[in-house]
Amino acid sequence: MNQSPYGTQQDPNSLGKKVGSAAGRFVKKRTASVAARLVKNVFQKVIGKGIKLLILKTAPIWGSILFILGIAWLAFMLIYAFPRTILEDKLAAATDKIEAFFGFSKEDMKGYEDILDTYKEVASRWDEGLNEFQKQQVQSYEFSWAILAGVDRMRNDPLYYKEDYNGILFPGGGDYIAPPTNYISIYKAAANKFGVDWNVLASIHFHESTYSTFPSGSVSVAGAVGPMQFMPATWEKYKVDGDGDGKMDIMNTADAIYSAANYLRASGYQKNQRKALYAYNHADWYVNMILSTAQQIKNKDLEVENPVDESEGLEEKTTDDQSNESSFFRSKKLLTPKPEETFEALRPIFHWKDSKITTVCKKEVTSTNEQGETVTETVTETTEETVKLLTTADTYEGTYTHTYKWVTESAGNCTITKEVLITIIPPDNFMQPFYDYLESVDIKDKLDIETTLELIALFDERYRLNLEDRESLNTDNYPKIEGSNGWVWPTVSTRITSGFGDRSCEGCSKFHDAIDIGAIKPGVAGDPIFAMADGTVIVSKYSQTAGNMVTIDHGKGVQSRYIHMSARLAKVGDKVKGGDIIGKMGTTGNSTGVHLDFQITINGKKVDPRHYFNM
Repeated sequence: MNQSPYGTQQDPNSLGKKVGSAAGRFVKKRTASVAARLVKNVFQKVIGKGIKLLILKTAPIWGSILFILGIAWLAFMLIYAFPRTILEDKLAAATDKIEAFFGFSKEDMKGYEDILDTYKEVASRWDEGLNEFQKQQVQSYEFSWAILAGVDRMRNDPLYYKEDYNGILFPGGGDYIAPPTNYISIYKAAANKFGVDWNVLASIHFHESTYSTFPSGSVSVAGAVGPMQFMPATWEKYKVDGDGDGKMDIMNTADAIYSAANYLRASGYQKNQRKALYAYNHADWYVNMILSTAQQIKNKDLEVENPVDESEGLEEKTTDDQSNESSFFRSKKLLTPKPEETFEALRPIFHWKDSKITTVCKKEVTSTNEQGETVTETVTETTEETVKLLTTADTYEGTYTHTYKWVTESAGNCTITKEVLITIIPPDNFMQPFYDYLESVDIKDKLDIETTLELIALFDERYRLNLEDRESLNTDNYPKIEGSNGWVWPTVSTRITSGFGDRSCEGCSKFHDAIDIGAIKPGVAGDPIFAMADGTVIVSKYSQTAGNMVTIDHGKGVQSRYIHMSARLAKVGDKVKGGDIIGKMGTTGNSTGVHLDFQITINGKKVDPRHYFNM
């Protein structure tokens, strides 16, 4: 390597190599650039346009799919996700409260966590020792576990013990209990802070949860929760820490009262009291009820010695996650549950008589005589079966008496003679045994008795439905209908084969809300069916259970129904007169023999037709 005055010189061969290498790099770079532009142009002009064209062409398909998926997602959220979330919130709130079923603290409930299961197990023994035929006859007298729960709940209700409870029951003043003195300080502190009336807060607290004892449950059917019955969304917007514990709990009484006061103020209470209360519950009757009770509370001028300052919240604190009301409501006279005692006092007692079912069947028997001739003769075979029929049922509602009538029915080549239930005579003083028992356990006040009945119906809907059925047996409560003396008996036969009320046929409904009338000739279809009075046909159809059926609206809340007919001779919209033929007797639908199932409904309630025909 030689030195140059201008610096270090490179070998000519080495320089050529560098120039060649640089040229190569330039060519590669240009080639890559050209290739990139080519690919870009091809993508934009060919592939890009192709994709756009494909998207446009397939838009109706993928657009429809996206639309369907969107609708499906929306339906899922509305039908399943949102309701499930709300239900889970309700169940969570209800579960939290069930631990204090008797209205006391969780500590008081120790040892009774499974009490509801205990009630159900005890009540399930109500029909022990009966055979299947007997059980069929007593279905409607089923003893509900809710009776045990309702009675125990009221017996253990801390509000019930007036000496432990500092409120006042106003005699003749509105059938409500005045607020506990411990709560009055909370009402007044909240009222002062938010500019509302303390007695209005007290009235709301009473009507929404009977001062946090929740006789009708802590979660309403509409989803309102807690002592002041807030909807969860409303609670989130107006919730206030009323007791200063750093928490805002919808189930805490102080928090709920303060939040209610906050909501009333936000709803314009100071300008328009009624409008604010209407916003709380959209019903004029509710506003009137709250204001009426509030006025009565104010008139009594209930005071407390040491009212709580609005800035202090509750003076007393709890240390075991119990709200202050739990401490206040712990009764010194806690009565432990007594399901066995209540069950033995109120369970139904049944009385029976022996009856015979006689079946006579004729059949032809073929034989060969001594001469080898074939001889056919008719042979009659008779069988008898002894059964137990219910005569009286002694229940907590009173004594029901069952009356029977001998009937003979045809069944093919046989005739069956037996006693069938015709009439059930209800108790003279309905529910009197129950009231007597409540008095024996010191539940005497009208409000307490009504609350007990409401609790039972709340716990078990079947109890309420069964009660309505049995109440319909009492004809003393039937309305008087003008013109009913002119009603036409719907058939030529007056032979009742099944009465109104309980019945024991296998597969039948346990309560018969109609009467069955047999054909003039047992087992023979075709007898005419008459409209019992003038009216308009509103139903004329065939159904799997009722067969051919017709319903007539007679006005004034009266309707009649005719089912199991072999033929319908009236159509919807027909104007009929009493005595018009509307069909023929038969045995269509779910029927065991030729008869007419005849029903009368008045103002939505089923009644015994025989009452209006003096039969």
